[in-house]
Amino acid sequence: MSIILHVWRLSIPKHAVFDEIHYATYATQYVTQTPFFDVHPPLGKFLYSLPLYFVSKSNLSDAPFVKLTRDTVVKYDEVNRIFTTFPYILLRIMSAFFGVLLVLAIFLFMRELTQNDSIALLSSLFITLENSLLLETRLILLDGAFLSLSFFALWQFLKHKDTGFRSGILWGCALATKLVGIIFLPFILFQKSGFWKNYKFITVGLLTLGILWVGIQWFSFPTKEWFSFMNSVNTNVSQDIQKIPESLSFGQNVSLKSYLLFREIVWSAQGYSTIQATHPAQSRWIEWPFMIGSFCYKEKTFPLCMIGNPALWAMGLLSLFTTLIYSTLQWMRKKKMDEHVKMLGIGYVTTLLPFAIIPRYMFIYHYFPALIFSLCLSAYWTVFLINKLEKKYQIASYVILVSIVCVGFLAISPVTFGFK
Repeated sequence: MSIILHVWRLSIPKHAVFDEIHYATYATQYVTQTPFFDVHPPLGKFLYSLPLYFVSKSNLSDAPFVKLTRDTVVKYDEVNRIFTTFPYILLRIMSAFFGVLLVLAIFLFMRELTQNDSIALLSSLFITLENSLLLETRLILLDGAFLSLSFFALWQFLKHKDTGFRSGILWGCALATKLVGIIFLPFILFQKSGFWKNYKFITVGLLTLGILWVGIQWFSFPTKEWFSFMNSVNTNVSQDIQKIPESLSFGQNVSLKSYLLFREIVWSAQGYSTIQATHPAQSRWIEWPFMIGSFCYKEKTFPLCMIGNPALWAMGLLSLFTTLIYSTLQWMRKKKMDEHVKMLGIGYVTTLLPFAIIPRYMFIYHYFPALIFSLCLSAYWTVFLINKLEKKYQIASYVILVSIVCVGFLAISPVTFGFK
């Protein structure tokens, strides 16, 4: 079902939507070895570039769709949004691939956490029929790869045979896609897995991030072109290094690339925390659980809106209130909480609260990690409560529940798939 929903009408619209202009441009610049800067680490954009190595360079003539300039501050100017010869469908297929993987990742994560196939299956069904997640993972955006890698990492960490090594690599790959992957670390630290496993997970994850960041940038861009670009958009570079020789020795090449890489990482970290601009679609973290902050992309012919499945978001909110009441009652009775409910609740809180202290503008899609935990909580409480019923009522309950979710999905589908 997820495969069908991700590939249907994938070619529509035939122009860049929202930040697709950035990632289509950056993927092309990896192929042409043209330096650029983006606030996010390089892995996601590099993955998008892989299919472009197998197409003719003439098909990439549409790009760049965005150009970085400097006018007292660094800014990105839109050049073009229309895909003519550019093979944008290949990049959207890459996004769809990770979107489908996310459904599998949630199933494996929940089965490992709860040891219950019904809860895992229902969780993955909720993810499949969540409209905003579906839209985000059909476009050339980073969230599909970031989320699927993150939940694969959590799944591997929960497996008893895992030592923190494989899960650390997967988490490192998630960090190398979006640094905001750090919000999943508290969930790991709350696990009763021992110091050494947590230590290995964190160490391997950060090493993976470093290796991917350094490796991709180091071998993607020639030194002189990289220096020229950084010098044009960052005055600190020209202040530190006035001029480079015509021919660089091995040692000079290594030291200069190391410096440029350091400047890029510092710039990226600053971009995550100090951007003071505003955006008409921005919203606050406190609004997201109520689906306040939903917005439509600027589309006329094909309306596309970041609106979630109302049935699922309502169930997620209800499950959070249920968990709060349950945990309060257990605390008053001095009884232990259900470990699964506790961990999913911790996952929700720790992936939402960090956005309360980030000063830069944010969008409702930053809520996706917490949303997934709330949907997993919904699946858990649903199976728990339905199993309390008599056998003859259980199937009917599931049918009614899935029907309500499907109705919610279909109601929002016109703005998910861009019907006229």
